[in-house]
Amino acid sequence: MTIGQRASFNKQPVVLSLPEFSLFSDDAPLLSVFSLKRVPVRLQVPWLSQLRHLGLASQVAVSELLERLKEMPLIETFDLDLTTPPFQVPITIDLPNIILPRRRHIRVAVVFDMCTPLLEHINPSPGCALSLDCQYPPMGPNNITTAAEVDYGPLRRVLSRYSQSYLDHHIVTAVLLAFLDILY
Repeated sequence: MTIGQRASFNKQPVVLSLPEFSLFSDDAPLLSVFSLKRVPVRLQVPWLSQLRHLGLASQVAVSELLERLKEMPLIETFDLDLTTPPFQVPITIDLPNIILPRRRHIRVAVVFDMCTPLLEHINPSPGCALSLDCQYPPMGPNNITTAAEVDYGPLRRVLSRYSQSYLDHHIVTAVLLAFLDILY
């Protein structure tokens, strides 16, 4: 852990997930960058509103994540990685839509079934860049077995909206598109 304006945790101490535990005693007036990796921590804290960067590599409900992002008007970059097991992260039907006017870049790595529901509810600010890594869950009897069985239509519409917003504000000099069919 580094203290100051940047905080970073890489281990998973159980104490952080206890309800009575309060990170920074809920007071971190200078904190502007916050990243978590595999650390279960509650996101209902007063200092979230001042963050300019949030990085999460922890299991979190999409509905809670979107609610917390609504409380972060200064957020510029957002980095989400929900690709570590367990893959089933609760998604509710009535997800909130959020608009964050200062957002410059979103990096999302999630299992495929979460890509569209998450990105549909985050309205890109003008010129916002999107880095997206949608991964299939492990192959098995209850999972998608081939890429041909996937309906890409909803994701295509969401990516079109993000792409158009970005292209309206930037001159593109390089593009990388890749479809990797990786078996687990």
